[in-house]
Amino acid sequence: MTTKHLRIAAIIAVLLQFGAGGLASAAPPGKSVEIGTLRALGFARRSILIAFLLESILLALAGAAAGLTGASLLQAVRISTTTSPPTPCALTTRPTVNSKGVP
Repeated sequence: MTTKHLRIAAIIAVLLQFGAGGLASAAPPGKSVEIGTLRALGFARRSILIAFLLESILLALAGAAAGLTGASLLQAVRISTTTSPPTPCALTTRPTVNSKGVP
């Protein structure tokens, strides 16, 4: 990879981190009903925290496994950006020369 490609990859990685952070900060308000139900059932705060952490770790591992599997499968696929095979550049016929020596 060239330096240009590495810079583009770094910019994309930073932007993805902002996107993931936005999603992560939006998730806790959606969990308030679930947390309230678990608290009403008698679960301790620490138990609820551990349950949510385990859930997020398992989801991350499942996503990583799916991504690695998909990437491994895509290695077997050949993707080409050209629509036709390249044309040969070599001439197949010899130019004819007239009597004055000019082709």
